[in-house]
Amino acid sequence: MWSRAILKSKAKSVLSKTYWISFLICLLSAIINGKIGPEFRFNGFRIGLFNADSNVFNHGIFSNAMTDKFTSYFNNISQSPESLRLFLSTYWFLLLLAIAAGLVINVLVVAPILVGKVKFFLENRKGNCEFTNLFYCFKNGQYMNIVKSIAWRYLFTFAWTLLFIIPGIIKSYAYSMVPYILADNPNIGYDRALKLSMDMTEGYKFEIFVLQLSFYGWYLLGSLCFNVGVFLVHPYYEATMAELYGALRKNAIEKGICHPDELNLAQEDYIADDQAQISY
Repeated sequence: MWSRAILKSKAKSVLSKTYWISFLICLLSAIINGKIGPEFRFNGFRIGLFNADSNVFNHGIFSNAMTDKFTSYFNNISQSPESLRLFLSTYWFLLLLAIAAGLVINVLVVAPILVGKVKFFLENRKGNCEFTNLFYCFKNGQYMNIVKSIAWRYLFTFAWTLLFIIPGIIKSYAYSMVPYILADNPNIGYDRALKLSMDMTEGYKFEIFVLQLSFYGWYLLGSLCFNVGVFLVHPYYEATMAELYGALRKNAIEKGICHPDELNLAQEDYIADDQAQISY
């Protein structure tokens, strides 16, 4: 059983030398995946690369004037069943198209950036804090392998969620180490990445949940400052999760679940994992 206090202490030690570049990595990642929107709001709209309600939209097709015109148009066509059916079919088609486009963007762009962010924090544990690690997935011909693995992870998590919410949540924790495994070895294959993540987290899912829960107080405190503080806390969370993976990885190797060569581990990785100090 690993210690939350030790993982957090190691994360703080790493960030004491590289906090601001870690902050920039988290900020850029949030901008790309659109999560900056809920945190930063100006005049009632959100800013995010893939968010619809940006300034352009706020003063364009979704402005108050255009909304009034849309409402008037809907009231008119509601008097005609034919027009109403056409409108509703078009609406659902565009909605499904938007959802499909969102999923494609998430798999092809957001997910690789997520793995790149994980790669940065894993390398940062070893003193390698290169900003270009964020774009790790887009070089060396490993992009499609990572995209395929992340897509399968999403698919399996979604399938379990259809069996009620709780199994989906449990499986999301079981598959939570997949981005870290891909950051170590992008060519490991989606089936092996999923299986290895399940084996690594076996018996530790509730502890991982408690570890994440321990950050909620920090995020709540950060949200009081117009949500700006949320981004100041996030590097601490990401660094701690990287330490968690190091502890789980060390445990898996010692139990024979995987071999160091399978994860492309070098001597400095062993040193970093030893400092994570997993205990039994």
